[in-house]
Amino acid sequence: MNHPIIPENSPLAIVTGTTQSPRIVLESIPERLRPWALTLGATLTEDGRFCLDRGQRLDAAFEQAGLIVVDESGEQAEVGDLELPLVVACGQVIEIYPRLMSVADVGAVLPGAIWDAAQGRFEILLPDDGMDSALRTVLETWTWWYRPMAVPVSAPGEPQRQGNPGTGSALFDTDGTVAALRGVSMSDLDAVDPTTVAGLAGMGIVSAYDLLHTVPRGYLDRSNPQPVDRSSVGEQVAFVGEVVSVKTPPRGSTGASIVKVRDTGSAHKQQVSLTWFNAAWIAKKFRVGDRLLVSGVLGEWVSQSGYSALQVRNPICDRIDGDGSDMTNAVIGVYPASGKHGVTTWSVRRAAKEAAQRLPPTTDPVPRSMTLARGLPDRHTALVDLHLPATMGHAHSARRRIAYDELLRWQLALAGSHRALGASAGIAHVARGELWAKVLGVLPYSLTGAQQRSVSEIAADLSAPHPMNRLLQGEVGSGKTLCSLLAMLHAVEAGSSAALMAPTEALAAQHHRDFAELADGVELTDSDGVTRPVRVELLTNKITGRARKQVLAGLADGSVDIVVGTSSLLAEQVQFHRLGLVVVDEQHRFGVEQRKALTDKATGGAIPDLLVMTATPVPRTALMTAFGDLDVSVLDELPPGRSPIVTHCVEPDQLTDAGSPVWASVTQALNDGRQVFVVTPSIADSEAKSAKGADAMAAEVSTLLPGRRIGVAHGKQTPAERSAVMDAMRAGELDVLVATSVIEVGVNIPNATVMVVTGAEHFGITQLHQLRGRVGRGKHAGTCWLVPSKPVATLADSSQSRLQALVDSTDGFELARRDLTIRGAGSLTGTRQSGKAGDLKVADLLTDTDLIEWSRADAQGLIESDPQLRRHPTLRAEIEDVIGQDGIDWLGTR
Repeated sequence: MNHPIIPENSPLAIVTGTTQSPRIVLESIPERLRPWALTLGATLTEDGRFCLDRGQRLDAAFEQAGLIVVDESGEQAEVGDLELPLVVACGQVIEIYPRLMSVADVGAVLPGAIWDAAQGRFEILLPDDGMDSALRTVLETWTWWYRPMAVPVSAPGEPQRQGNPGTGSALFDTDGTVAALRGVSMSDLDAVDPTTVAGLAGMGIVSAYDLLHTVPRGYLDRSNPQPVDRSSVGEQVAFVGEVVSVKTPPRGSTGASIVKVRDTGSAHKQQVSLTWFNAAWIAKKFRVGDRLLVSGVLGEWVSQSGYSALQVRNPICDRIDGDGSDMTNAVIGVYPASGKHGVTTWSVRRAAKEAAQRLPPTTDPVPRSMTLARGLPDRHTALVDLHLPATMGHAHSARRRIAYDELLRWQLALAGSHRALGASAGIAHVARGELWAKVLGVLPYSLTGAQQRSVSEIAADLSAPHPMNRLLQGEVGSGKTLCSLLAMLHAVEAGSSAALMAPTEALAAQHHRDFAELADGVELTDSDGVTRPVRVELLTNKITGRARKQVLAGLADGSVDIVVGTSSLLAEQVQFHRLGLVVVDEQHRFGVEQRKALTDKATGGAIPDLLVMTATPVPRTALMTAFGDLDVSVLDELPPGRSPIVTHCVEPDQLTDAGSPVWASVTQALNDGRQVFVVTPSIADSEAKSAKGADAMAAEVSTLLPGRRIGVAHGKQTPAERSAVMDAMRAGELDVLVATSVIEVGVNIPNATVMVVTGAEHFGITQLHQLRGRVGRGKHAGTCWLVPSKPVATLADSSQSRLQALVDSTDGFELARRDLTIRGAGSLTGTRQSGKAGDLKVADLLTDTDLIEWSRADAQGLIESDPQLRRHPTLRAEIEDVIGQDGIDWLGTR
């Protein structure tokens, strides 16, 4: 990176030598400052540097010259109490931090500068033709503090060292690519002992690549320290404190763990209580006398007698190793630690600091024009600033660049696979809509606007020559079934057969009943002018003998137009004459491999269209949607007369009180002739889950609702037993069905209006949303009661968040967003649904929406101009290296 004023990577002043005998090395001094340097008694060395001893005259001298001093590691050094304007060059953007000068004074001499109040700085974007002389003169009065620094630094008389400032070791011996850092092991670092090497390996950090891509979970900004005694309640604080007392609750108690610390940076050594609830183990990590790095929101605790004290609840809190000598940076990264592997945040920081200092000039595989246009730093700068930032702004920019790189790799791989997929042989399903007209003509209602929009989008995809890959998302009752039938009829009219795969036999049977009813009387005229009814068949494990042979034969010869089934459709003996459309319902129940196995059954080399449906996109679905793997159609309105389901979360004692609002609601529904579901998370009593089993709950419900007809359904019943119970409920022969999650999908009882979920904290958001969708399916409004097995306040934060999400929203995409926040994205290429995505270690799909959009647009532009990335071989190699061959294969063949 070059700049029109200061040579690349050149600081102006560096402190060197020892603490007892410091020296100052001045580099790249403008001509106008050379006389000043000599008046200080500086010695001009053979290599063109000025060297002088630190003395009493330096504060005033540096102030007069407008210089800021940095030490060998590139961190600002203390020279009296001086803080002058800080000027930092970031590509074509110049950032000016006023520091002790007023904003008005600095802004008055900066033509065209933009004030960023949030970052506390002015920004100047240099034009392509550089900087005018007026601005040059202004900025030359201040210091250029430039990152990263790769200039070897030595005290006078010492040999030049081939390494970055601040470390006695040489730069890593690599070819300058990021991938080469995978070959630099942790044992190559001076700051890492064998025990820490093993601990870091346990955390998945085995190379300099892993280390440099380990993002601090937060930063302590000491550039403008704010002691606790100068902060207000409700503000974010970060300070260093000394532990003065530790209190843990008695064994078995749900009380608070309290660690009192003294803020060593405040004038009055203000004490603050650090408080954790239901986490006695946390306080046991600390001892009196420990020095802690604390960050969190400052609060106030007031006793019943009126006594008040400052506190921080659930703070980020880490012990500082040793004497805290590593705390000299203005901005300090707080890294993930592992008690299990014996790794502290400070041991990670020391290793990351050395790795950043020893990082050689690094090739940036992404065209600089792209990252400049997005205001992002180059790759080398980002990797250094992630761990050794000059300001919080630089840390933020560095993280965003690394996140952008992650996203761009996936977007490029996806764009490339989409291009290959689009060029592959799809099926152009051209239909005149005659079958649609016949179905819609007999419906007693009209399509909603959302249905009309969705079927139009689907029809356009079906008519195109490239394969469709679309997600149809809609709440229970929003009309997904009808939309999928219309899609299949479009393919059938165009001469193909269609298959719908459902996760359970119950749901498959329900779809078959719906399709058969809607398509009853609809006739198809084939290419020979022969007219026959549209044939809809069911294929599950229950279909055996002669009936199964007839279905298989009809699929093979093309006489079966639509088949509905479970994973039994994947059996080897199932062959299709011309499979043109695959519909997957509740797609989160199936992995990529299962979807692909069904689409692979197409003959003639053509790739069938794919439509996946869900009422709740789980995190992985949200991830795929964000990356453009699936086009999306949304059914965001319910048919006329449908009412949204109201959800309540109540305390567990309401479950045993016959007069509670829960059972009052149930009783009212039963009196009105409606039916009720009661769901338990297990079929037998479980001390671990503290939840009622289905049989035990049924007995309790019989006591609470005497005289009512109560049935039980769970997974340990035989299929025939469970079907008999469900048929009785469907026929209105039962008032209440007590069941496990076997009723999560495939149960359509329009007369059911109340759902009671016991042990609700043991279900995920997707399950709860699906269970809730079993009620309110008719013209009567639905109510859902979520009853956890213990008081809500004692539940884990994640459990409370899940339950509150269901209370707050009935929108599937909103719930997917909440789920993504609570439990992570899951794997992009795999079938895993939960946990932190191994594919995305830095990018945040909730907050980095602009980066997703940018990377998508940039990837599409690159693929359009260079489809095989032949002009960008380093970038292509990086995609293959990071994503892996499995990911590349999945992208290209799904």
